[in-house]
Amino acid sequence: MTKNTKLDGFKLRKGDHYYVDGLHKDHIEVFDKRGKARGVLNLDGTFNADKSKKAMSRSIEKLLR
Repeated sequence: MTKNTKLDGFKLRKGDHYYVDGLHKDHIEVFDKRGKARGVLNLDGTFNADKSKKAMSRSIEKLLR
């Protein structure tokens, strides 16, 4: 992200990383600038609480090195 943006009450911050889930291709996973999971958004921009809980254990820290 290059600037702060708010979607469905979820604030995407400058420096966040995100990608479309490769397995299901039905949601976007958001990570902070350090690579720790922040949450999951549906493709329509709404926050997905159930998938976010599961994603909190994920990290992309190794990819950012």
